[in-house]
Amino acid sequence: MTTTLDATTIWNWASEKKPTLETMLALKHGVLSTPTMRTAFAERVRKERSDTNADPRIAGLARWVLGHHTRAFSHLAELPDKDATVNFVRAECCLKGAVALKGSHPQRRPDLAADYLKGLPERKTDLRIQALYCEALLFDHKMDEVAAALAEAGDAFRKSADGHYVAGRIASANGDHDGAEASYRTALAEDPRHRATIMRYAYELDLAGRDDEAFALYQRLADMPDADTHSLVNLGMMHEDRGAFGDAVRCFRRVVDAYPLHRRGNAYLEDARASINMAFDEETEQKVDRRAQMLKVLIADFDMSVRSRNCLASMGVETLGDLVQKSEAELMSFRNFGETSLLEIKKLLVDRGLRLGMDLAVDELPPEFTGAAEAELAPEGQPLELPPGVDPAVLSRVFADMDLSIRLRKALATLRITTVQDVLTHSEGEFLSLKNCGQTTTNELKGRLAEFGISLRP
Repeated sequence: MTTTLDATTIWNWASEKKPTLETMLALKHGVLSTPTMRTAFAERVRKERSDTNADPRIAGLARWVLGHHTRAFSHLAELPDKDATVNFVRAECCLKGAVALKGSHPQRRPDLAADYLKGLPERKTDLRIQALYCEALLFDHKMDEVAAALAEAGDAFRKSADGHYVAGRIASANGDHDGAEASYRTALAEDPRHRATIMRYAYELDLAGRDDEAFALYQRLADMPDADTHSLVNLGMMHEDRGAFGDAVRCFRRVVDAYPLHRRGNAYLEDARASINMAFDEETEQKVDRRAQMLKVLIADFDMSVRSRNCLASMGVETLGDLVQKSEAELMSFRNFGETSLLEIKKLLVDRGLRLGMDLAVDELPPEFTGAAEAELAPEGQPLELPPGVDPAVLSRVFADMDLSIRLRKALATLRITTVQDVLTHSEGEFLSLKNCGQTTTNELKGRLAEFGISLRP
């Protein structure tokens, strides 16, 4: 599909009853890589919307061409078509958009994507369908099925950039990071512009702390005409971390220009713009927040003797902040508060880098505090209470399978959080106290949890 065709001529593909996958992919690339063509084609699609008798196949494929995956799926979901092209499009929509069937909650559906592709005869012969099928399984973290799909694929797929990329993902999941890196490098030798490999390789380098290498790969993606929004967001955040707020704004601006309602893009764009115009002492803010969170921990949440607990309650000591301001003499002067209780209280504080008789206007709190005291609020093994109507199965959802920003993934890794259940033992303050995890990143996590009907501890 050449980029010199006008929108009306491009639209003529719709009269073809079963456009080939080759035609559709070429059309999509031509439209998305040429801003003027994209604008003209979008206008043609907008005019066609007024036709209430529009063929849902045409309407769906047209919106997929523009990258509107959620809206495209709404047209294609109920089609009885079994041809490879429509099912390929539906599968991609399930991976790139928030889709819903029969009133279910809109979300990414890698399981549904795999179902659309699994039974196609072309899956064993068409490299693009094989690649998307493997991507769906990887998205759902079904590594055994991915390995089986790679094993049954022909040499043509295994030796392709897609095949080496899949091998790298399998190696990474098995903890073989050297093997994964070797596979990613081989994939890029086969195809230097293989987007999935560049994105995943950059992401893993970023997590490993190899920032300069990750930055170079994200920049390579950003330099492509129709850059992926995830790569632009991650690159923008890396620019922010380096203090290059102007470059960060340009990255986030590209995301918002392409998708005006992109929540993360708009949030990070606003943050980056604010950082240009004001001095922002992030370390001071984090210290203040960490201090406030620590001092608010309730004494009732600590494991201590009944006598000590009752004495402190009678003295009006409700929080950790109340306790550290008491002197030994004040405690010992209270009726029934003896040497044993004093030793118990002092040990509790020493374990947290604190002491009795602190002047909170002068004394520093331990900088290494990361919420260890608060973690006692939900001891390991204790069942978590869920709001009414929330399916307990959400607790086992793995964050690695979700579409999250690299900054949020780093925050989760710092707190050793793997599943939704893990995150519910932490508070909002703990996330805000982490380096480079500000309100926007914390709001991103809260938004994802809200999709499951649950929230962080305040």
